[in-house]
Amino acid sequence: MTRERIRRLAHVLWAANTAPISKMHFYPIKSLICQRFGVKDGTDLQRIVQTCWSCGGSGRHFEYDDCYRCDGSGIYSSTYVVLQRWRVADKLFHQPIERVLYNDLGGREPNIHDRIKHSPCSWSPAANLAIGRLFDRWFYWECAQWLQDDEFGLRIRQCEAACKWVVGPDWSVMYHALPAARSLIDS
Repeated sequence: MTRERIRRLAHVLWAANTAPISKMHFYPIKSLICQRFGVKDGTDLQRIVQTCWSCGGSGRHFEYDDCYRCDGSGIYSSTYVVLQRWRVADKLFHQPIERVLYNDLGGREPNIHDRIKHSPCSWSPAANLAIGRLFDRWFYWECAQWLQDDEFGLRIRQCEAACKWVVGPDWSVMYHALPAARSLIDS
Protein backbone atom coordinates (compact mmCIF):
# COMPACT_ATOMS: atom_id res chain seq x y z
CA MET A 1 0.00 0.00 0.00
CA THR A 2 1.22 3.47 -0.75
CA ARG A 3 2.00 5.93 2.01
CA GLU A 4 -1.03 8.06 1.09
CA ARG A 5 -3.38 5.07 1.25
CA ILE A 6 -1.98 4.11 4.66
CA ARG A 7 -2.56 7.68 5.87
CA ARG A 8 -6.15 7.50 4.65
CA LEU A 9 -6.64 4.07 6.23
CA ALA A 10 -5.30 5.43 9.53
CA HIS A 11 -7.82 8.26 9.39
CA VAL A 12 -10.73 5.86 8.80
CA LEU A 13 -9.43 3.58 11.58
CA TRP A 14 -9.20 6.58 13.92
CA ALA A 15 -12.83 7.53 13.16
CA ALA A 16 -13.99 3.94 13.75
CA ASN A 17 -11.97 3.76 16.97
CA THR A 18 -13.81 6.76 18.44
CA ALA A 19 -17.02 4.70 18.75
CA PRO A 20 -16.60 1.03 17.77
CA ILE A 21 -19.93 -0.64 17.12
CA SER A 22 -18.91 -4.15 18.18
CA LYS A 23 -15.81 -3.90 20.39
CA MET A 24 -15.34 -7.65 20.53
CA HIS A 25 -14.92 -7.83 16.74
CA PHE A 26 -13.41 -4.38 16.10
CA TYR A 27 -10.32 -4.60 18.31
CA PRO A 28 -8.79 -7.70 16.65
CA ILE A 29 -9.13 -5.95 13.27
CA LYS A 30 -7.58 -2.79 14.75
CA SER A 31 -4.65 -4.84 16.10
CA LEU A 32 -4.17 -6.50 12.72
CA ILE A 33 -4.09 -3.14 10.93
CA CYS A 34 -1.68 -1.65 13.48
CA GLN A 35 0.70 -4.60 13.23
CA ARG A 36 0.65 -4.59 9.43
CA PHE A 37 0.74 -0.86 8.66
CA GLY A 38 2.02 0.72 11.88
CA VAL A 39 5.26 0.99 13.77
CA LYS A 40 5.73 0.49 17.50
CA ASP A 41 6.13 3.80 19.28
CA GLY A 42 6.84 2.74 22.86
CA THR A 43 4.59 1.72 25.72
CA ASP A 44 2.27 3.54 28.09
CA LEU A 45 1.04 2.57 31.54
CA GLN A 46 -2.67 2.95 32.23
CA ARG A 47 -4.34 2.97 35.63
CA ILE A 48 -8.04 2.08 35.63
CA VAL A 49 -9.81 2.98 38.87
CA GLN A 50 -13.00 1.24 39.97
CA THR A 51 -15.00 3.56 42.22
CA CYS A 52 -16.43 1.99 45.36
CA TRP A 53 -20.10 1.28 44.79
CA SER A 54 -20.85 0.96 48.50
CA CYS A 55 -20.11 4.62 49.29
CA GLY A 56 -20.36 5.98 45.74
CA GLY A 57 -16.74 7.12 45.85
CA SER A 58 -17.18 9.46 48.83
CA GLY A 59 -15.27 7.25 51.29
CA ARG A 60 -17.94 7.81 53.94
CA HIS A 61 -20.44 5.23 55.14
CA PHE A 62 -23.74 6.77 56.27
CA GLU A 63 -22.03 10.15 56.84
CA TYR A 64 -20.38 9.14 60.12
CA ASP A 65 -17.69 6.53 59.47
CA ASP A 66 -15.18 5.44 56.85
CA CYS A 67 -16.55 3.05 54.26
CA TYR A 68 -15.92 -0.56 55.24
CA ARG A 69 -15.37 -1.67 51.63
CA CYS A 70 -12.75 0.87 50.49
CA ASP A 71 -11.39 1.97 53.90
CA GLY A 72 -12.40 5.56 53.21
CA SER A 73 -10.48 6.04 49.96
CA GLY A 74 -13.49 5.89 47.62
CA ILE A 75 -11.53 3.52 45.37
CA TYR A 76 -12.56 -0.12 45.39
CA SER A 77 -9.68 -1.36 43.22
CA SER A 78 -7.13 -0.24 40.65
CA THR A 79 -5.95 -2.10 37.59
CA TYR A 80 -2.67 -1.34 35.85
CA VAL A 81 -2.38 -2.15 32.14
CA VAL A 82 0.68 -1.88 29.90
CA LEU A 83 -0.37 -0.53 26.50
CA GLN A 84 1.60 -0.87 23.27
CA ARG A 85 1.56 2.46 21.44
CA TRP A 86 1.31 2.16 17.64
CA ARG A 87 1.82 4.92 15.10
CA VAL A 88 -0.06 4.39 11.85
CA ALA A 89 0.79 7.29 9.56
CA ASP A 90 0.05 10.36 11.73
CA LYS A 91 -2.37 8.67 14.17
CA LEU A 92 -1.63 6.98 17.52
CA PHE A 93 -3.40 3.82 18.66
CA HIS A 94 -3.06 1.76 21.85
CA GLN A 95 -3.23 -1.99 22.27
CA PRO A 96 -3.28 -3.69 25.70
CA ILE A 97 -0.30 -5.96 26.28
CA GLU A 98 -0.71 -7.15 29.86
CA ARG A 99 -2.12 -6.38 33.27
CA VAL A 100 0.47 -5.82 35.96
CA LEU A 101 0.35 -5.67 39.73
CA TYR A 102 1.24 -2.47 41.57
CA ASN A 103 4.29 -4.16 43.13
CA ASP A 104 5.60 -5.07 39.65
CA LEU A 105 5.58 -1.49 38.35
CA GLY A 106 9.15 -0.86 39.49
CA GLY A 107 8.47 2.77 40.41
CA ARG A 108 6.96 3.58 37.02
CA GLU A 109 4.05 6.00 37.26
CA PRO A 110 1.00 5.63 35.01
CA ASN A 111 0.80 8.25 32.28
CA ILE A 112 -2.79 7.38 31.30
CA HIS A 113 -5.31 7.72 34.10
CA ASP A 114 -8.62 5.87 33.76
CA ARG A 115 -10.04 4.60 30.47
CA ILE A 116 -9.15 6.30 27.21
CA LYS A 117 -12.21 8.21 26.06
CA HIS A 118 -12.75 9.50 22.54
CA SER A 119 -15.39 11.95 21.47
CA PRO A 120 -17.15 10.21 18.58
CA CYS A 121 -16.98 11.87 15.20
CA SER A 122 -20.06 12.27 13.04
CA TRP A 123 -19.11 9.50 10.62
CA SER A 124 -17.78 6.85 13.03
CA PRO A 125 -20.63 4.40 12.15
CA ALA A 126 -19.67 4.68 8.48
CA ALA A 127 -15.99 4.28 9.37
CA ASN A 128 -16.82 1.05 11.24
CA LEU A 129 -18.67 -0.15 8.15
CA ALA A 130 -15.70 0.76 5.94
CA ILE A 131 -13.22 -1.11 8.15
CA GLY A 132 -15.54 -4.10 8.05
CA ARG A 133 -16.04 -3.82 4.30
CA LEU A 134 -12.30 -3.70 3.65
CA PHE A 135 -11.07 -6.25 6.20
CA ASP A 136 -13.80 -8.48 7.59
CA ARG A 137 -17.19 -8.99 5.96
CA TRP A 138 -18.70 -10.52 9.09
CA PHE A 139 -17.88 -7.33 11.04
CA TYR A 140 -19.40 -5.29 8.20
CA TRP A 141 -22.75 -7.09 8.54
CA GLU A 142 -22.51 -6.89 12.33
CA CYS A 143 -22.18 -3.10 12.06
CA ALA A 144 -24.93 -2.80 9.44
CA GLN A 145 -27.50 -4.47 11.67
CA TRP A 146 -27.05 -1.79 14.35
CA LEU A 147 -27.81 1.13 12.03
CA GLN A 148 -31.11 2.96 12.41
CA ASP A 149 -33.52 2.75 9.49
CA ASP A 150 -33.45 6.50 8.86
CA GLU A 151 -29.63 6.63 8.62
CA PHE A 152 -28.95 3.34 6.83
CA GLY A 153 -28.67 4.74 3.29
CA LEU A 154 -26.48 7.65 4.37
CA ARG A 155 -24.05 5.43 6.29
CA ILE A 156 -23.76 2.94 3.41
CA ARG A 157 -22.96 5.78 0.98
CA GLN A 158 -20.40 7.20 3.44
CA CYS A 159 -18.89 3.72 3.81
CA GLU A 160 -18.54 3.32 0.05
CA ALA A 161 -17.00 6.79 -0.25
CA ALA A 162 -14.49 5.97 2.51
CA CYS A 163 -13.55 2.66 0.86
CA LYS A 164 -13.08 4.39 -2.48
CA TRP A 165 -11.01 7.10 -0.78
CA VAL A 166 -8.71 4.55 0.90
CA VAL A 167 -8.28 1.92 -1.82
CA GLY A 168 -9.03 3.82 -5.00
CA PRO A 169 -11.75 3.77 -7.64
CA ASP A 170 -11.46 0.02 -8.27
CA TRP A 171 -12.18 -0.96 -4.64
CA SER A 172 -15.53 -2.60 -5.41
CA VAL A 173 -14.00 -4.80 -8.13
CA MET A 174 -11.38 -6.00 -5.65
CA TYR A 175 -14.05 -6.56 -3.01
CA HIS A 176 -16.39 -8.63 -5.18
CA ALA A 177 -13.65 -10.71 -6.84
CA LEU A 178 -12.31 -12.15 -3.58
CA PRO A 179 -13.80 -14.70 -1.20
CA ALA A 180 -12.61 -12.57 1.73
CA ALA A 181 -11.53 -8.94 1.62
CA ARG A 182 -8.55 -9.46 3.93
CA SER A 183 -6.23 -9.35 0.91
CA LEU A 184 -6.02 -5.58 1.35
CA ILE A 185 -3.71 -6.32 4.26
CA ASP A 186 -1.42 -8.40 2.07
CA SER A 187 -1.16 -5.88 -0.77
